[in-house]
Amino acid sequence: MSAVDNFLELLSGKQLDWFRRQSPAKQAAIAGQWVGGGRTPEDIVEANGGPAPEGGRDALPDLQ
Repeated sequence: MSAVDNFLELLSGKQLDWFRRQSPAKQAAIAGQWVGGGRTPEDIVEANGGPAPEGGRDALPDLQ
């Protein structure tokens, strides 16, 4: 499974739709930012011009 496939599994809603509309090269570049980056896929999509996660930051689970 590629980084892009893993990334797709974690996105939903408008963020997933936006990510799927990107070129394969841009998808790979965005997913590559996740590996070892310490940011969530939702944060990375937003930082690359995509929409904010649905429900805002409160909708994201707190991982401990």
